[in-house]
Amino acid sequence: MGVLVPSWYPLFDPLGLLFIQSLKLIMIPLVYASLVTGAVQLGQSMQLGRLGLGSLVYFGVSSAAASVLGLLAIRIAQPGQWVAVSVESSVAMANPVTPTVTDLLLRIVPDNPIQAIADGQMLSIIFMGLIFGLAIGKLGKKAEPMYAVIKSLGAIMTLVTRWVIAVSPLGIFALMMKLVVTTGLETLVPLVGYMGVVMVALGVHALCVLPVIVSVLARRSPMALARQQVSALITAFSTATSSGALPIVLESFTDPKEHRVASFVMPIGTTVNMNGTAVYVAGTVAFLAQYYGVALGPSQYGILISLTVLSAVSAAGIPGSSLVTMSLALAALGIPLEGIGMIVAVDRVLDMSRTAVNVWGNAVATVVMTRLAD
Repeated sequence: MGVLVPSWYPLFDPLGLLFIQSLKLIMIPLVYASLVTGAVQLGQSMQLGRLGLGSLVYFGVSSAAASVLGLLAIRIAQPGQWVAVSVESSVAMANPVTPTVTDLLLRIVPDNPIQAIADGQMLSIIFMGLIFGLAIGKLGKKAEPMYAVIKSLGAIMTLVTRWVIAVSPLGIFALMMKLVVTTGLETLVPLVGYMGVVMVALGVHALCVLPVIVSVLARRSPMALARQQVSALITAFSTATSSGALPIVLESFTDPKEHRVASFVMPIGTTVNMNGTAVYVAGTVAFLAQYYGVALGPSQYGILISLTVLSAVSAAGIPGSSLVTMSLALAALGIPLEGIGMIVAVDRVLDMSRTAVNVWGNAVATVVMTRLAD
């Protein structure tokens, strides 16, 4: 449509703007509720001794390593620079000034939490969510009513997210039409490279990194574990939902000890240990930074890795949810949210692939934690 009838673009442009505004609308409550819930679960797991602490450390390290892999893949291949966006578009849509480490640290603790929420200060919102969740987990029964409210908010926002994702084709149509009309067809070339690089990074993590972890830390055969998880991985890939594959993964661990550990590790891991999502989010944010010419220094890469881990933690186990939580990293680093519309157009295959990696990563975490519990 952008090529054939570019004069129709003003008619569809409001749909794209409404889609971006819908993402902004659900971003803060969804991320906040998910982070609080994840922090409560992590706080409770720490009270379960060595298994809880080991799971917490493993989840953090594995997610950070996955995000570094995604970031390195984009940094090496540079698909965002294959066709540069126009200077006018870059300046109009992105803030080229990169914040320093001091600026970012000062933004973390807000002097007015209500103002921070109103202004969409994502670092402050993340900090408040984590502190609030840890405090709820520490108080236990005293805070159960508030925890129930937060869980209800999370369930509500998950449903609203499904609604937004359901109508997203209309918004994607309008954003892609705008992209072609304003910058030309050549701007779609980097998407091919972006998809290839992210798929390679996901493959390296799933076929190289995780099998090494199984062999070294769990002292198990990666092939045997993979055969055990075939049904769960096929379910995760075909449905693009980690939550849907959870019962199948639990049933696959027939050994009583492994099943007990899986019953603890898998539900938490489904929320906070999304290796595939970490690879995807870090790579996508780095790609969009390249595409829009937003300079990221070493300190910003450190913040990006931290935000990527938190994005993976706060992503709901439903198709397309990481597109919403990824927006917090984009907003914090001054990268245009409009880039999400371009990414969504090619996201479905990536969503299926990263979900399968998420489930595979949690199966690996289960056997590693079983070894730790010996």
